[in-house]
Amino acid sequence: MRSTKAIIMAVLAVAAISVGTVSSTLAAARHDKTDALVIKITKSDGTVWGKVTVDYKSGGKEKMLGACSKASCELHPPHMVKLTLKESPTHPMTWPFHAWKLTNGGMKATTEMGKTLKFEIENGMATAKAIYVAK
Repeated sequence: MRSTKAIIMAVLAVAAISVGTVSSTLAAARHDKTDALVIKITKSDGTVWGKVTVDYKSGGKEKMLGACSKASCELHPPHMVKLTLKESPTHPMTWPFHAWKLTNGGMKATTEMGKTLKFEIENGMATAKAIYVAK
């Protein structure tokens, strides 16, 4: 009888530890989920005509996610955060900024004017293109 009781107690202890590990792993996975953000910048004759910085808000604080000064970059912001993209032209006199082209969550692309673009990624994926035009 004592050995049966000991076996039952041991099985219950292992089950409790396993459930705790699984639930904490699932909770961590929810918080670790990220979205995909592709940034594209106008490029011609080997020159990339600008730089894009990406910030996001979390816990009421602005945090820098990264910057892109190549023709194409991929960043992975935390899931469901509000992103702020800011552009700065390489040569503002010859190739000034024109507009943003945003494709968000597989939806039809939209064009946004202004040096700053704010949005939240839908369906886990977005592409933002900084468009520069020659004067």
